[in-house]
Amino acid sequence: MSDYDVRNTSGVGLVELGILEGGNPPRHHCPFQYLAPEAEAEVIAQLDAMRRADAERRGVAAPDPASFAAPGCLTIEPIEC
Repeated sequence: MSDYDVRNTSGVGLVELGILEGGNPPRHHCPFQYLAPEAEAEVIAQLDAMRRADAERRGVAAPDPASFAAPGCLTIEPIEC
């Protein structure tokens, strides 16, 4: 967790979840691309509920789930670390 996103969400830190693929350089993958099919709907609903609750607490509009590349990720492209 870090304060990386403080420029966009004052007082809120950034929590990053990912799957790390070793290599040179290593790459970080969106974990929500690898959900078990039977768990996907529930996990997505929980993520959306957390976003809505956070937005309500901060008095801002909740992000549109359609704005994410995958249910919990801004991009689905592997990111070099």
